[in-house]
Amino acid sequence: MTTTSVSDVSSVGNLVTIVEEWERKFFDPGKGFPFIWYRGHSDSNWPLLPGVLRSDFVNMAQSGELQLTTDPDLQILIRERTINKQFVRMGASLFSAGMTLSEKYLLAQHHGLPTRLLDWTTNPLAALFFAVSGLPDKDGAIFVLNPRFLIPNDEDERKPIFPPDVVEVHHPLVAQLIGYVCGRDDTANHSQPFTLPITPDLQAGRMLQQGSCFTFHMPKAPPLGNHFPKSKLEKYVIPKEKKAEIRTTLRRMNVNDATLYADLDHLASEIKAAYSLR
Repeated sequence: MTTTSVSDVSSVGNLVTIVEEWERKFFDPGKGFPFIWYRGHSDSNWPLLPGVLRSDFVNMAQSGELQLTTDPDLQILIRERTINKQFVRMGASLFSAGMTLSEKYLLAQHHGLPTRLLDWTTNPLAALFFAVSGLPDKDGAIFVLNPRFLIPNDEDERKPIFPPDVVEVHHPLVAQLIGYVCGRDDTANHSQPFTLPITPDLQAGRMLQQGSCFTFHMPKAPPLGNHFPKSKLEKYVIPKEKKAEIRTTLRRMNVNDATLYADLDHLASEIKAAYSLR
């Protein structure tokens, strides 16, 4: 069966068509769990950048009075190491016993600290919700990604330096990279930087509800979109005038603040929104 290619998303039905096209392109329909990731932006002009590579953090890192280097990438790394060390030290009493540095780093991301992690989801409806839930005067966007193609091919298969597939959060490479950006090991950065796709353990709460997954953007890695084949990473625009209508449809399908965040604050927010209360 053939379908018409979708260039933008004006309805939930458009998104279903996109999902079907991507799954058919890479997987046998109806078998297993198709490895396609989604991300929603309220502003279609926002780039695919994690917190420490966005303009506000970069400007802060490069405008400090005390600069130990003129290398802009190293300036960012020095500042992010500072905030990572502060998070680990000052939050020590709040962490569970035995929590690894990688788990603390994911927790920092969860609570809004700028990191090198960019959130993705395996749930296309969640991505659509995030794209239409803010900035009503801006077009939104959904990005669709096959994360396996983020990993470069080894030039010499006898001496592999890249993981063969998407890695779990317990993979040694994840621990090495997080140790590097937290200042625990100055030598642990990858020799050929790239964007690493990571699947976490889905703990109860928003990670489970949102089907969370991440990309880790190594220092000096090329930005997503600048080097990546379009057929493996694509952007679909959501017209701003369609956002409210799509939000209403998603609410009918029980995709909302309450179901995606699974906490009382967002439940109260969703009830107020349903009755047009501030």
